[in-house]
Amino acid sequence: MTPSLPDDLRSLLLDGRESSPTVRGQIIFSEGRPPEFVYFLHSGLVKVCRGASASKEIVLGVAHPGELFGLKNAILDKKHWDRATVLVSGELTAIPRLDFLKLCDSKPELWRIIARMLSERQEELHRRVEMLVLASVEQRLLSCLVELAEFGPYAPEEGHSIPLSQGDLADIIGATRETTSNKLNRLAQRDLVVLGRRRVIVPRPAQLRTALNGSLRDNKRR
Repeated sequence: MTPSLPDDLRSLLLDGRESSPTVRGQIIFSEGRPPEFVYFLHSGLVKVCRGASASKEIVLGVAHPGELFGLKNAILDKKHWDRATVLVSGELTAIPRLDFLKLCDSKPELWRIIARMLSERQEELHRRVEMLVLASVEQRLLSCLVELAEFGPYAPEEGHSIPLSQGDLADIIGATRETTSNKLNRLAQRDLVVLGRRRVIVPRPAQLRTALNGSLRDNKRR
C-alpha cells in the first residue's frame, strides 16, 4: 500500500494523538463494522483481506509503516467490506473518522494526497489481480519479497529480514503453503534468500529484483 504521508501532513494528522501497540493476529476492523477510524501505521505490518474466514481469504494488500489504511470506507461512510489483521506486531494511531474529515476539509492539500493514495492503491490492486491471474507462484513470491524487504529490519552481516512465516507469505501471494515452501527453498538454493524461523532474510534485494525482472521478461517471450 502506497504512498506514505509527507512528514508535514503526518504531523498535522498525528499531533497530540497517542499510538497504541498492536499484536500479531489482532483484528483492527472487520467486515460489516462501521468505519469509526482512519489508521496510521507507525511500525509492523497489517494485511487487508476479504473472505469468509482466515483459511479462505484473499489478501488485497499489506499496509506498511508510514501509511494510512481504512481510508475508503471512512470517506464514503460505508461499512467495512474487508478485514484488517496485524501480521507483524507494532504500533498504530487510530484517528477518529470525523476528526480526519474535518482536518482534510481545513487543509485542501490533504484531500489531494488522499485522492492520489486511493488512485495508486486502485492501480496496485489491479496489478495484484493481474499477478494472481497471469504470473507464476515464483514470480508472485519474488514480487512480494522485493516489496517487503524494503521495510524489513536491516543488519549489515545478514541483510533485510522479513519477519513472516512461510504460511503468511503463502496467504499474501495466494498460493498453498507447500508450494510456497518449495519455491522458497529453490530461492535459497540460488542464494537469493536465507530461511529462518518465522522469517526470510534477503541479503541483496537488488538480486531478487533482477531475478523477478528476468522471469517476467522470459514470460513475455513465450
